[in-house]
Formats: sequence, C-alpha cells, structure tokens
Amino acid sequence: MNYMGDMVAVSYGRLEGISTVHQAELSDLRVGLLLTYDRGFSITVAECDVM
Repeated sequence: MNYMGDMVAVSYGRLEGISTVHQAELSDLRVGLLLTYDRGFSITVAECDVM
C-alpha cells in the first residue's frame, strides 16, 4: 500500500488454455478481483492496459 492507502496487485506466470492477450487480461482481472474480495478490500477502480 502507498501513503494514500492504494494497493497495486501484480501477477505473472503461465496461463494454461489462454490463446489471446484479451483472454489473459480478463483471466488476471478475475483472479485479482477474487483476491481483493477474499482479503476484504473494497474496489473502486480496476484497470486493464490491453482492453
């Protein structure tokens, strides 16, 4: 977290069954949203750089 309370989540690795950049971006967004929900964070902005 930074001084404003913002958090940035980053992931990397192999995505099995993913054939396009868009599918990979959506898959990572889903994982990130589930992670934040499980940790009890509230989400105000979610950004993707490919879409």
